[in-house]
Amino acid sequence: MKQAKAIGALALAAMALCAGLGVSPASASTSGSFTATSGGGGKFETTAIKQQIFTLTGSEIKCNKVGFSGIPGAETTSLILTPSYGECTAFGLPADVNNNGCSITLSATTDKANGHATAAIAGPICQNITIWAHSLFGECHVEVKPQTASGIHYSNNVSPEDITVQFTATSLTAHVTQSSGVCPVTKGTHTNASWTGEETVQVTGGLQFMEMASAGAP
Repeated sequence: MKQAKAIGALALAAMALCAGLGVSPASASTSGSFTATSGGGGKFETTAIKQQIFTLTGSEIKCNKVGFSGIPGAETTSLILTPSYGECTAFGLPADVNNNGCSITLSATTDKANGHATAAIAGPICQNITIWAHSLFGECHVEVKPQTASGIHYSNNVSPEDITVQFTATSLTAHVTQSSGVCPVTKGTHTNASWTGEETVQVTGGLQFMEMASAGAP
């Protein structure tokens, strides 16, 4: 059986930006911006704290490798992370998980040192995320289309200079377009999907760090 090429749209892809990504704390309920403090370029380094898991009707999709890419520019009110996944299993089967243009947006509007992400499954070219689990005994094909997910937050870490992104999104919608053999999920629309995990994101290369410039009083 030929190995499938899963397509993906739940917000995750590869890497590219600046060096040590850090953000300084902002005051309560203020808006600011992510600011590159020196020129240059580089790529994101992603470290898993808690493995990212996508759960659909009680069955899990896990990936051992998760990477982010994004280009914030010199100053921006939102940091866009595009993820990619590798070494994945779904429903106990080997799986391909591909992101087809979808991204996560981290907003520079914060409550103290904590921020929130918006448009968890979105982006100008976001089409979908596809998960294809397959073996000789059956296959599952799942499609996640653009949608808004609450429950994605980030924390600013000054030392080391990076950010921690927490995924605790629930009530997501996924479409199972193919189910055969030992696939445990039925064909059709499922509205009970969830997404959990925690990653630190740091930038290496030309920038020393990214900082949050608060628009409010300290």
